[in-house]
Amino acid sequence: MGMYHSTYFAYGARIPTPEDTDVLEEALKRGPVGYLLAGDYDHDMTFLTTECESVDLGDFKTVTPQTATPEQYAIWNRDLKAAARSLDISLPEPGWIVVPDLS
Repeated sequence: MGMYHSTYFAYGARIPTPEDTDVLEEALKRGPVGYLLAGDYDHDMTFLTTECESVDLGDFKTVTPQTATPEQYAIWNRDLKAAARSLDISLPEPGWIVVPDLS
């Protein structure tokens, strides 16, 4: 069994990991918000995200979060809060997150 390493750069917030990810998929299937399960092997964390880029080990990617406008941040924040309400959870303050992933 091999290990797979990647890193995610996303706009969003960490949320409690649900018992069943089907709940996330159902709640988010029609909206602009997605979710990310990533972290240390067998200890994944769950994040609600709007923008998300992945970078594999040994590769790189240039991302430019400074190009997002205040209006875009307002839209992303509104969408993230709406998704959290649909999941009946509170949402920490959204921001740019970097998540190394080992699976």
